[in-house]
Amino acid sequence: MKIGPSLWITLYPECRNPRRFHGLRKIHKKNKSLRPVFDFMNSPKYELAKYLASVLKLHEKLVNHGIKTTGFKNNIDTIHLKENEMMASFNISSIFITVTISPNFEFLVPV
Repeated sequence: MKIGPSLWITLYPECRNPRRFHGLRKIHKKNKSLRPVFDFMNSPKYELAKYLASVLKLHEKLVNHGIKTTGFKNNIDTIHLKENEMMASFNISSIFITVTISPNFEFLVPV
């Protein structure tokens, strides 16, 4: 897929603004006062990410995300692996990345 010069200029990452950092208070946890939030708007790769999201959105309907357990089992039963193949399973342990907040950032939130 080719893109035109105007789209190229829009997508080309230039160092406009660095990511902005702010935090949300954690009222449900003791001794954890700040949840870090990074704002990527106007960051160098923001326009590229926005463009790729719109391109990938067109293909989203082609992928079946919801798999029922019985359907998955029936599909697995029909797969025959060769001797040099193996099946692997990967589980997500955490959807959100845990970022340790350095004591250097404590000045951002009044105690």
